[in-house]
Amino acid sequence: MYPTRQIDSVTEAHIIDRVKEIRGNLTSRYKKSGNFAVAEVDVCGISKSEFYAQSSINELKGNLEHKVPDISLQPENPMFKATEAVGKEGESYLRNTDTEYKILNDIASRLGENTQATGKNKLFTELDICDSCSKVIAEFATKYKNIELEVIHNNGNRIIP
Repeated sequence: MYPTRQIDSVTEAHIIDRVKEIRGNLTSRYKKSGNFAVAEVDVCGISKSEFYAQSSINELKGNLEHKVPDISLQPENPMFKATEAVGKEGESYLRNTDTEYKILNDIASRLGENTQATGKNKLFTELDICDSCSKVIAEFATKYKNIELEVIHNNGNRIIP
């Protein structure tokens, strides 16, 4: 498994506040469910400094495009492939809607073959990573080895606005 750590609620409180703010923009259906992730990105060649995703939002439908226009969605042509992994119910399923998968593929689609890109990516996810996301994270870290990648989680606790 790719190494992760639990968020420091004091020094990284701004991340928790940001998740509350973005989740608060979602329709009621998505505010209290699914996993939410946000990445703070400072990478040469990418002008965007924040990426975020929600596990249940795979396409912009209804008023979501007005509420969260910059959300990372399920990729059509992912650079990194999701695999099956066991969920909290004990069932194995394809993890192609996971937040980490969406965000890292979004970043990779912007970087393309610029494997020499440098910078930092701090990826926060409410739930700790599954085996599929660990694989995707490791593949991203290998391909873009000059990007410092840190993965933090909220120990499985959703942040409700």
